[in-house]
Amino acid sequence: MNSYYKRKNDVKKNVLFVYEFLFVIVYVFRYDVGWDYPNYFDTIINGDLSERLEPLSYVLYWIASACKSPILLFVLYGVPTYLLIFSTIKKYSVNIEFSLLIYICLFFLDSLGIIRQALAVAIVLRGYTFLVEKKPVKFFLVIILASCFHYSAVSAFIIYPVYYARNLIYFVFLLAMLLMKEILFYIIELEGSYAVYLLDEDLMTGGRGVLFVYVCIVVASLFLLYFQRKNILLIRLYRILLLVPVFYILFNAGITVRIVAYFVVYMILFLPLLLQQFPKLRLMLGFFLVCYWLMLINVSMNNPIKSPYTPYKNIFMNYGEPFK
Repeated sequence: MNSYYKRKNDVKKNVLFVYEFLFVIVYVFRYDVGWDYPNYFDTIINGDLSERLEPLSYVLYWIASACKSPILLFVLYGVPTYLLIFSTIKKYSVNIEFSLLIYICLFFLDSLGIIRQALAVAIVLRGYTFLVEKKPVKFFLVIILASCFHYSAVSAFIIYPVYYARNLIYFVFLLAMLLMKEILFYIIELEGSYAVYLLDEDLMTGGRGVLFVYVCIVVASLFLLYFQRKNILLIRLYRILLLVPVFYILFNAGITVRIVAYFVVYMILFLPLLLQQFPKLRLMLGFFLVCYWLMLINVSMNNPIKSPYTPYKNIFMNYGEPFK
């Protein structure tokens, strides 16, 4: 029996490696796939590096620009992003296949566009190791590292205290956040990087549908969580996810969808654990996620500005074609 389970685990690891390899190939060798692809491409070719880039992002941009290679930029971002995501899934998920499905359907398409934040989110997720091991200093160092790739990662500093706070303190903290809305607005405007999302009406509505799906999943999970309320790990992961609807109430969609990226990514670990004893519900959610992913592709195809994901193009066959 032990040899059977060992062989089964080995097969799963090999399959995970194949998926990881395919993700990197699709990510690295794409051409004009993803919302900001032309910007990344032109920045590297022209060597026009913005002073607003975070310190470590600036280093990666500089390396790619020095080599005049946009592909190198995607290698430098894509490889660590997927290595971190997949290694976390392999180590902590109770259902690797389901975690992969969640990542593909909810987060993969975004990673093709917001490459800096996608890496920062992956770093924060990998920091889960220090979260469960109760090593706050190392966890906060992980957040600092992530913020060197994308400043929005500073929002993840609240994860550790939220994860371990007593129930009363936790709910007082959530209430305080709701009451301090004007102060939070002022801080964002003072910092400047995300003030545009508070002022631009078009950006304010971006991501509203995606956020609605996130909130629905978080709220619906509460019903099943009630029957597993003695599972401390589930409760603590849910505390992180409950920050999603709180920020949804606080801010508009344009800024919220960027802030909550560091919280909602923990669905990769939470949902497989929550549905471990409910295979039929897991199958239903899997079907819903696939339908949601197909809907995202369909909506993007009909976008009046550009179709960011389809048709898929690669640098070998399409390099040099005008951007969409």
